[in-house]
Amino acid sequence: MSDDSHQIGKSAIWSVLNQTTSQMMALAVFLVTARFISKEDFGTMAIAMLVVEVLRQLTIESIGLSLLARSNPEKKDYNAGFILVLLSSFIAAVLIFLGAAPLADLMVNARLENALHWICLIILTFGASKIHETWLAKNMMFKKLALRSIFSIFIGGGVGIYMAIHGFGLLSLIAQQIVTTLLGAIFLWSVTKWRPGLETSKEHIIKILKYARYISFNNSANLVNAQSDVFLTAYFLGASPAGIYNAAKRLILSANLVMSSSIGQVSMPALSNASQDPEKLRKTYLDFCLFTCLFTAPAFVGLASLSQPFVGVLLGQTWVEVAPILSILCLPAFLFSLGQLSNHLFFSLNKPLFTSVFSALNAITNILLLVAFARFGLEYVALAFALKTLILFPIQLFFAHRLIDVPVLEFLKSLYPAILSSVVMGGFLSLVLPYLSGVSSILQLLILVPVGVVVYYSSLWVFDKQSVFLLLDFVRKSISKKAVS
Repeated sequence: MSDDSHQIGKSAIWSVLNQTTSQMMALAVFLVTARFISKEDFGTMAIAMLVVEVLRQLTIESIGLSLLARSNPEKKDYNAGFILVLLSSFIAAVLIFLGAAPLADLMVNARLENALHWICLIILTFGASKIHETWLAKNMMFKKLALRSIFSIFIGGGVGIYMAIHGFGLLSLIAQQIVTTLLGAIFLWSVTKWRPGLETSKEHIIKILKYARYISFNNSANLVNAQSDVFLTAYFLGASPAGIYNAAKRLILSANLVMSSSIGQVSMPALSNASQDPEKLRKTYLDFCLFTCLFTAPAFVGLASLSQPFVGVLLGQTWVEVAPILSILCLPAFLFSLGQLSNHLFFSLNKPLFTSVFSALNAITNILLLVAFARFGLEYVALAFALKTLILFPIQLFFAHRLIDVPVLEFLKSLYPAILSSVVMGGFLSLVLPYLSGVSSILQLLILVPVGVVVYYSSLWVFDKQSVFLLLDFVRKSISKKAVS
């Protein structure tokens, strides 16, 4: 592997640690609080956080990503980004506060209004620290980002758990989010060398806005695509079913962020750095696709096959309705992990319009299918979401691969061993699971998870030994270069 690969390996390990630790801690907090807080409260909080995410992606994240996608942003660029983010986060907070009552009436949920009033504080803290986070990511300082996540989630989660145990209900979920984001912002300011200032120009601000408008539209459309199912579930079926569906989405999100987003966080700067060399860009893209598939394919197939014991152990039998939803959502989660690389490729080649178009198609298709199916029950919501992904994912890949001249057969050839090995593993687990129905869920997992790992890597060895060697070589060389130092 080249020096660039070693640098990617170093960043990837800290990025994986960041995503893994933060998601596991957040998941642990969710699993504990789920035993003390009602499904209705979780559904209400899901809608409140969805409102925040819509405005956050529309403004804050689009500005941060526009800086991250640049090859060499200057101090004036960061200053311009900070001014824009601070202003937009304030406007977003005002809009949330004023729109709380009408939205609560629309959703027929009186408790939503009070939740949204508190939630305004979250978007302000996001705005105060987003450019600091961007500066650290751009300079590959993922270690500090990992420490930020661990510190803030540990304290915020502790506050949420304490309040949930003592009967604060919805307010404990709100307090957890506010404390977590506030401490995260304070930590980022304390560890980032860059300091915001007014030294910028109109040209720098306009340059960011021009690029951010595509990302803003894309992020908003992606959010509608990813979260409209939660909103429409709450609208058609009520807060309690929305809480059940959101629990399945939380588990999928944790798995996806740990496995694919950690790689995706490194792929954006890596692809942008290789964008001027077509052959290097092509190889970098295919390498990321291969690594993503090697990790995510077996994980999501295994999770789908063992959803019942996983839900039994993680959430308890009162949340048993989550299991079938979780199984269905594993397919679009896997495809999303690969599609994310296509989006990063579009941005790296300065083709944000491609991503915007596909995001719009995803959002429109998703809403149409959900409106048609959501009223029939939770499983139909999940099926509609999966069907949309199956329809549009091949189209996205087609255009991404045309930009860098990747033949379909070459792409499939690099991925089929991992996918085929995962299918073999999933089939084996599905056949064996019924024979263990008489034992506890935790014992089922203790037996079947290690067996699944052995079956997967044994199958991968049969289908393509080189993939196994490549994975081991990647880890070995990253560690040998003191990647965690």
